[in-house]
Amino acid sequence: MPSPSRLVPRLLSSLALIVSLAHSAFARGEGADACAAPRTPVFLGALADRTDGRWGLMADRRPSEVVAAALAEVLGDSRRVVRAAERAAAPARIPVPDAALLAAARREHAEVAVTGTVEAFGNDDVRQPGRFARWGIGADEASTTAEVTVSLRVLDVRDGTVLIESRATRSRRTRGYASASRTEAAPILNEALAQALDEVVRDLDRVLTERLDARWESTVMLEGADRMWLDAGAARGVFVGQRLEIWRSGTTVIDEDHIRIGDEDRRVGAVVVESLLGQGRARLRLVEGAAHSGDLVRPCRRGDDVTAMR
Repeated sequence: MPSPSRLVPRLLSSLALIVSLAHSAFARGEGADACAAPRTPVFLGALADRTDGRWGLMADRRPSEVVAAALAEVLGDSRRVVRAAERAAAPARIPVPDAALLAAARREHAEVAVTGTVEAFGNDDVRQPGRFARWGIGADEASTTAEVTVSLRVLDVRDGTVLIESRATRSRRTRGYASASRTEAAPILNEALAQALDEVVRDLDRVLTERLDARWESTVMLEGADRMWLDAGAARGVFVGQRLEIWRSGTTVIDEDHIRIGDEDRRVGAVVVESLLGQGRARLRLVEGAAHSGDLVRPCRRGDDVTAMR
């Protein structure tokens, strides 16, 4: 067995090698999040509550708060929720006015602001005759039907324009009574209601993610032969190790009769973020193709590593 004086240097050397390999893989964009989209800062405002109020009375908690918490959790997986709404003194029947929502979002340096309305939230228990009721035997069958309907309104914090107005609804049915119960900490959702809520918030998150990824865009800034910068940084969700695509505009499109029908953007390369400079800049390393000052930078898509440039 090696002596402690020889074992420690070996362990330190092995550890240094592991760290070096991990750092190299991360810098090359091979990490799990290498092709993830920028984590756009999102301000989640209070949701209006237009439900019938029955579930809230049973569970002693407002449906709008339950939906907002679930939405914040799901958005946190793909976005960066900078602030979720605080508990209001009384549930509002209409969403937060745009001006107030935008003002609050700008104070938190968010890029988009989200508000909306919970239109339906709850479950109904039903007892029906069983399959053998016609012969006068067997117990009645109980079931519960849960429904969740939520609409969202998403604003661009920079200019106040509406990016998305989306609505999702789900209805689920399970056997047995499953009314909301309550503990000292929080209400417990029954199986049907929990499933409906999960599907609704994930549908809304999917729509929001697709819209934000499609609109996210930045610009390459070149400073010298060996330096390339992006005019976006941590404030817009850029992170070290992230892989981004380089696109160039102005490619002329000609139809079969050799008539110019317009211009399109063309993918010309890819870069990896090496470091961040403050909140508004990021240093890039070219890993594919070429880049010029003024080229557009957009989130990459899964499979771009093996996709040839058009």
